Amino acid sequence: METVYFNKKGKQNTEETLKLAKKIADEKSIDDIVLASTTGYTAEKAIEICEGLKLIVVGIGRSNKKDADS
Repeated sequence: METVYFNKKGKQNTEETLKLAKKIADEKSIDDIVLASTTGYTAEKAIEICEGLKLIVVGIGRSNKKDADS
């Protein structure tokens, strides 16, 4: 399995991360993906990119923004 590192954290990595997850799911016959989303951005991108997969989205509250950004 391939390991991918990003130079910086942030939503600019979301699309590539989801594309990699979709690729691996297809290769390994995985039907379901669980992902976290604070603002809904990741969930929306997953709907676009992960067509054909069952998406389980876990909402993360922002009660402590510092922890959510870490």
